[in-house]
Amino acid sequence: TPAPPAAPAELARRLSLDLLGRVPNISESEPLLKEGDKTTAAVGKGGPLDPISDAHAGHVERLLRSAEFPLYFGTVLDEMVQGRMAGNEAFVDYLRQGLATGKSWERVFREVLAGGAEGESAKQAALFIDKRVKDIDQLTVDTARGFFGVDISCARCHDHPLVADWTQFHYYGLAAFLRAPGGNKSKPDAAADNEVKFLARNGQEQTARMMFLSGKPFEQWKAALPTPAEETARWSSRRRLVEMALDDRHFLSRSLVNRLWEQFMGRGLVEPVDQMHSGNPPSVPGVLELLAADLADHGYDPRRAIRVITLCRAYRAASQLEEPSTSPATVPATPTATAPTTTAPTATAPTTTSPTTTSSTTTSSTTTSSTTTSSSAHAAPGDFAAMRLKPLSPRQYAVSLTLGAGDQAFDEPTANGRRLGALGVWGRVGGMCARRSPRIGPGCGAVAPVGGRHPSGGPRG
Repeated sequence: TPAPPAAPAELARRLSLDLLGRVPNISESEPLLKEGDKTTAAVGKGGPLDPISDAHAGHVERLLRSAEFPLYFGTVLDEMVQGRMAGNEAFVDYLRQGLATGKSWERVFREVLAGGAEGESAKQAALFIDKRVKDIDQLTVDTARGFFGVDISCARCHDHPLVADWTQFHYYGLAAFLRAPGGNKSKPDAAADNEVKFLARNGQEQTARMMFLSGKPFEQWKAALPTPAEETARWSSRRRLVEMALDDRHFLSRSLVNRLWEQFMGRGLVEPVDQMHSGNPPSVPGVLELLAADLADHGYDPRRAIRVITLCRAYRAASQLEEPSTSPATVPATPTATAPTTTAPTATAPTTTSPTTTSSTTTSSTTTSSTTTSSSAHAAPGDFAAMRLKPLSPRQYAVSLTLGAGDQAFDEPTANGRRLGALGVWGRVGGMCARRSPRIGPGCGAVAPVGGRHPSGGPRG
């Protein structure tokens, strides 16, 4: 039995945390809360499950168009692309500017790998390559993980023992696109040296030419293009990779929507998110393909993908089931054809379940989202997931306190703001907290929770 629709207050909190990285204030939630009685009455038991209300769709749109959305979600995209090297403020600012100006994910991908941005953005976009260009293996692995959703690191030394998709020729074929001649940083996009030599497991030297992850060599793909050969000959090796990936569509689009699904639901449709291969199919057949095709068909617009996910029924579902006996934790095993149905066991106590059963990242008021289930968290009747609470990040805490005090202005940092910045809170947010809300400014640094930043920017749900 599907979970019922989430309460308006729960949904408002979930959306604000997911899209702005903070809890909502009353004025922001009011349109959704006012619509609550009307929506609840329209649904009822036995009726359709949570039709999308104008209030919900409008609320999502307001958050996506707010000035705070790119400020927060730029850090989310940074974590997705940069992984362990995330946190470079210049690169984060590039992603924020892209979100603020409506830049497509296709264009971000192109500018990061092949250049083409203008002004300061060109330097910022180049940081992904510049930080890795001296280590071709790191550049190859991080490009595959961040943009294509695959981890081919083990194919550096040998063909994947369990997955036929990844061989050494896939690894070094991708490296051939990314390699700069002689490791020369001054020529990061040179088209020469478009082959890589490597040692196979048998000790024999092999040569890998440019080949995309699909297994198609660049020369074979180029031969089928209507583009004149003189033009493709002028393409840099990294531009060749970009053009092949965009023509393929499969890897780039699936990777982004899968990571967005993980961001909002707690788990990707393919999990882990960098293990997208034939041996690890999506948990829900057809959904990933549908979302990926929609993203590619509409210009790789990340806002559209986010809008589609946050308006879907799974995202809007409550974190509790109406009937505890039908939750995955208590469903008896399906009897075989020869076994009498009366022998099926009946659960007598609630048990903690795996987060794979969740249909949204937000739990009830006593539980909150996490990517892992705590062994000490106990499920109550009606819950299908029990998660341990996580503290807000310093930035989220400062913004939430400021908004709670009734001030939503963003000002330049003051002395107290710079002090907050030293504690891990962004200067602008800290300045806003200290300057515009003197009641809480002096104490923010003392009472802000201590701890590292969560990969997603903070707790969700």
